[in-house]
Parts: sequence; structure tokens; C-alpha cells
Amino acid sequence: MKELKELDPIYSQKFDIHIKPYLSLSQIQKIINEVLQVENFEERESIIDYLILCYATDIGQSKIDELGPDILLQSGLIDEVKNNIENLNKLFEGITYHESAGKALREIAKKLPEDLNEMMKDVVHK
Repeated sequence: MKELKELDPIYSQKFDIHIKPYLSLSQIQKIINEVLQVENFEERESIIDYLILCYATDIGQSKIDELGPDILLQSGLIDEVKNNIENLNKLFEGITYHESAGKALREIAKKLPEDLNEMMKDVVHK
């Protein structure tokens, strides 16, 4: 087997930036955690775009902040970056997983025995 190494960033001549072709699982989880804290579509999309640009490009957070979300989106920069990230689907799979009814039911099922025991203690002591 050949030695494995991280892929080199992709150069976008159109925007004069380098784009990392993969997000780490840790970066994906951090984006998911931030997204799960908001319910507004615009805010969710802005968080996703902002953090993807921070993690996957060499633009720099201060420049991203300076430009603002509207020009970053309307210039096509965000689409260019997203189109060059190979595992972007993992981010959206992760968001879907964390928001799924199945996950919520599994969490409830885990806590149910403990909650029932507490309720039974209260009933017995009354």
C-alpha cells in the first residue's frame, strides 16, 4: 500500500483562494452543533456557509467577516467552495441525523427507565 497523505488544497483561480477538499469529522460536528442551536433558515444557512469558509479556505475569518454573507453568496464564492468539498454530504447527513425523530425517540427510550424509577419512588413515598 502506498503512503497515505492529505490531499492538497484546490486552487480557485476565479477567487484566488485555496479550498481544502475535505472537512474533518470534528469540523463537521462543530458545524452541526452550531446549526442545531438555531431554527431560522437564514441563520442556519449563514452559519453553515460561514463555518465552511472558515474551515475549508485560506480566506481568513476577519476577511470573511468584513465581506459579509450577502456578497459571499451572491458572488458565487460559497458555491465554488461547496462544489470542491468532497464530503459535504456528510455535513447534511449529520444535520438530518441529529434532527431525526428516530434519534429523539432513542434518547427518550434511554432515559425512560430512569424517569419511571423516579416517578415510582415519588408514588411509593406518598
